[in-house]
Formats: sequence, structure tokens, C-alpha cells
Amino acid sequence: MQQPTHKILFLSLLLFVGHELFAQRPSKKAVRYFEKVTAIIQDNYYFIDSINFSQLKLRAKTFLSNAKSTEDTYPAIDTILYNLHDKHSFFLKPSVFNKLESLVPLKYPTGYTLTDNIGYIKVPAILGHNNLAQAWADSLRNIYDKFESENLKGWIIDLRGNFGGSMHPMLTGLYPFFGDTVIATVTIRNEGKHQYQFQNGYLIETLSNKPLFYFQSYKKGDHLPDRRKVAVLIDDKVASSGEITAIALIERPNTKFFGIQTAGIPTAVRNRTLSDGAFLGVVVGAFLGKEGKGYHSALKPSVYVAQRNDNSKSDETITKAIEYLLNK
Repeated sequence: MQQPTHKILFLSLLLFVGHELFAQRPSKKAVRYFEKVTAIIQDNYYFIDSINFSQLKLRAKTFLSNAKSTEDTYPAIDTILYNLHDKHSFFLKPSVFNKLESLVPLKYPTGYTLTDNIGYIKVPAILGHNNLAQAWADSLRNIYDKFESENLKGWIIDLRGNFGGSMHPMLTGLYPFFGDTVIATVTIRNEGKHQYQFQNGYLIETLSNKPLFYFQSYKKGDHLPDRRKVAVLIDDKVASSGEITAIALIERPNTKFFGIQTAGIPTAVRNRTLSDGAFLGVVVGAFLGKEGKGYHSALKPSVYVAQRNDNSKSDETITKAIEYLLNK
């Protein structure tokens, strides 16, 4: 007996819908990867209490409907990171992470003497290139040593364009401006306060007075801090470790900031390489200055100078800085 045509069509429709629903289910591999990444974020993100993470995770899961590989989960992960409040956490695909050092060439610090016996030091970013971090820090310190004996009236430390990377070589290279002292504290979620201090030329990170990390200046300590005036130049490209370096300098005596406000992400990021070679950075802490003041947003200049040209020895920001340094 022949079945009615409409029943056959209805059965075909059910089979089609069922197939489509099954096809849109993510693979176990994709789900495990997504859950691992979101667990890292939820367990470590410093500002987790300021967001509805469960709701954000549900929204991100809509991008997992047909995810089969770990790469298919990237849009969902990007959705979560984009909607965090800090704008500093990040996610890099393996193809980008593996080329990071070639995409961001290493620039060494430079320096010279300006007119009126003013020392000038340009501190660029240092992202990656970990094997050259000590040489980079030594080159920064060399600039100071080269000019500090020239009867200088003051210093310009130019951070403009410094988007961050590793703060340890930046701070170590500037050791003479601090001397042996505490320079910053970072509050890490689930851990407490990590303190950064110089001891005999070593930049030491401690937790509950227990050393966690050492970064050595190429010259040991017994160096009294340089008490001369310092003008720090900043702009809206100064970010991350560039801003942390600025925070360490901002509480130094006889120091003023010139330019425009910074990018506003002076937070601590902890990085992790994932199972497929992708690279995840999550904000885990916020920095405090030497005196305990919290820094969670952009650093503002003492003297606002709108001009952003940092390629000329005579640009307006440098001119204003020199006026400050020469004013008794």
C-alpha cells in the first residue's frame, strides 16, 4: 500500500532537521578547549567580580554551534576577551604568536645630550626577544653612564610610543634614577601583593618577603639615586609595561610628566601558551605605586602638550620639558 505523499515529505523534513541540528553541535575537542580557556579566565581575571561572566560565557557559546577544531573556538574566545573591562587581556592565534618577534622588531634605547646640558634617553618597548632582554637593559644603563658625568642639569626620559612588553629590562636600565628602594607593588588575584624593589642593583620581585624573581643590572648597586630633575614624556601610545615604568617614575622626587595622557592599561598580565600553540594573556593584577596609590586608568601629564611629534630634538614637548629642567 502506497504511503501518502505528505507523510513522506514530513518524515524527510524531520530527518533533515535532525541532521542539521546534529551537524551544528560542537565537537568534544572544541568544547574541552573552550572550557579550559574560560576556566583560566574565570579563575585568574582580576576584575571578575565586575562582570557577569556566566552570561558572557553563554553569549560567547553561540559562536561554538559548529566548532570542530580548536581554531573554530577562537571567535567565541575573542568575544569574551573583547567584552572584559580591562582592554588589556588578549588572545593570539598560533600563526601570529609564532611570528611575534618578527612582527615587532627589537629597538634598543638611544640617548644624547641636548643643548643646555640636558640628558635625553629614549626608552622604546621591548616585546618578546627574551634572550636579548639583559643586553637591552645594559644598553639603557650604558646611556646613563655615558652622559651622567657631563655635569648635566637634568634628564628627559622619553616613553612616547612605548606600548609595553617586558617591564624588567626597562626598570633595570633606569636603576640609577631609583637607587635601592621599593619602586612598585602589584596586587595579584588569589595571591596578594607582589613587591618590586632594587637591592644592590638587582630588581627583585617578592611575595610575603620571599624572592620570586631576579633581574640584574650589569653594574651592581651602591649607587645613590640621581636626585636631578627628570621630565618624563608620555603620549596615548604609552601602555602596559610602558605605563608601569611611568608609575615607578611618577613618585620619584623632582619628576614631572609632559605630553598627553597614556593608553590607560597599567595592569599586570599573566601569559599562557595553550595546547594548540595559541597564546592567552589575562589581566591578573593592578599596580600600586611606591606610596600605595592605585593606578587603574590613564596617567595624566603634569604639563599638557598636544603635539605628538617625537622624532625631532626640538619638538614642543621637549621644549616644555627643557623649560622645566632649567627653571630653578
